[in-house]
Amino acid sequence: MKLDVRALGTFNRLAHEGAEQAAASLGALTAVEPRVETTAINLVSRADAGEVFANSEFVGVQIGFGGGMAGESVLAIDRDGARRLLSSLPGGDADDLTESRVMEVGNILIGGFLDGWADHLGTAIDFTTPRYVEGTGSDVLPEGAPRWEDHDQVFAFASQLEASDEAVELMIYLLPELEDFERLVGGPRAGGGVPIPFEELSVFNHMTKAGAASASEHVTAMTGMDTTVEVSDLSFVPVESIASWAGSEAQIGVTIEFHGLPSGYVVILFDESSAQLLADQVAPAPVLGDGFGEMQRSAIKEIANVMTSGFVDGWANVLGTTIDITPPKFTHDDGQSIMDPIATRIGRTQEFAFVIDSAIVTTDQQIGCNIFALPNERELARALNALSVDPSDVDVGDPNPVPGMDARYEDI
Repeated sequence: MKLDVRALGTFNRLAHEGAEQAAASLGALTAVEPRVETTAINLVSRADAGEVFANSEFVGVQIGFGGGMAGESVLAIDRDGARRLLSSLPGGDADDLTESRVMEVGNILIGGFLDGWADHLGTAIDFTTPRYVEGTGSDVLPEGAPRWEDHDQVFAFASQLEASDEAVELMIYLLPELEDFERLVGGPRAGGGVPIPFEELSVFNHMTKAGAASASEHVTAMTGMDTTVEVSDLSFVPVESIASWAGSEAQIGVTIEFHGLPSGYVVILFDESSAQLLADQVAPAPVLGDGFGEMQRSAIKEIANVMTSGFVDGWANVLGTTIDITPPKFTHDDGQSIMDPIATRIGRTQEFAFVIDSAIVTTDQQIGCNIFALPNERELARALNALSVDPSDVDVGDPNPVPGMDARYEDI
């Protein structure tokens, strides 16, 4: 199956409009006026679909749908987020997390979301009776959800709502039947969209996880601190929303540009205390000025350089291409200001971007960093269309899931 990038962009807008309609539906029945802050399409394996809930419990609603588009949908909110949302409603009580209350709000939100899709498609979508769900991790996917032949990947629509100054992150898992999905985003189209093979994109998704794991290993080797990959997602987002992912807090950023097939950017963001701790592990030196003298800056850039190499060398080996990286650039600013220039450059040639977002933390939670990799959309499509790896050879349970990837770091 080929995905048309423009059609996938329409899918993203449709998801955002659906989330806005869901928020409006909730606002019409309450005194709360929710705002949709971000919407992204995340490609995840079924095994990792509930990764965001791996260390927390979720509550939510499952609704089947049919008619103009058929499949299953699940709206999930972590329990703390659900309490915040419910307490913000008129007469709300954070302790009143009953099934009926969750069903009431969840039905409004997911019903509004699917109504938005029906309006766009110009068709009627029928809903099954809502069912309350709860659990952890991959429990979030319903047992009866459609399976796309041999594909183990699903698209999850992540939307963040803000209501009464409280941010609540919702995960909406939309699992349409394969033929309906192909009809909506199959390609290439006459409009000139870039065709991306779904199976190879799935392989690339596994590669990003392996790259994040190896980057984590390199941080451990350089600092002596045990680290782990907490989250690693491949998301499809509008370019204008990229900067908002980085947050408004002061951070230490390292930007590295890579050239080849594909080309693009890697931006690694550390909170200030994490950057200082890492720098001290690599190059202990007296703290000067803002705490980041030349030795500390060099140490942070060295760490980021090795982490980036772990990512792109793996891509180059599997894609059969050459990818070179530029010297790292150090920035001390708020996250949004660090990401803005990158988004501006990317926006000159494309409207949407595939964003790889990985979080690496130490086991005692002292250190945390986020890696954003943004490959050029058209070049990524070219590389994936030429990929010779058979997707059936990918072992998702293997830390090196693509044959040959385990040799990619020999020259580092």
